[in-house]
Amino acid sequence: NMERLRRVVMQAMDDIFSDVDVIVGPNYAQGMLLITNYTGSPQAIIRAGFEERESAPLNGQARIEGGSKYSLPRGFSVFGGLYKDSATIRVAKAIEQALGAANARPNIS
Repeated sequence: NMERLRRVVMQAMDDIFSDVDVIVGPNYAQGMLLITNYTGSPQAIIRAGFEERESAPLNGQARIEGGSKYSLPRGFSVFGGLYKDSATIRVAKAIEQALGAANARPNIS
């Protein structure tokens, strides 16, 4: 039954987090988002800054050299063990502050 499977996954995650406080990875790291949603484990998405990209025409034509640019937000996730919400948030906050991206906003001019 599904509740038993959920319990098995929760136990497996607890085993992993007995050795580490958090796991840092991409937002959609190899099913971690699915696992955290399924088990109720905490996840925090961290703002890491912006990547400047050139706009591309929607009609499939080639990009125009020196054309307009836009800022694409970048980030990653901090995954924590079950009921370890405060530790997950503390680590996420510390990383975000160290990156200096917490108050960054895209250039919209």
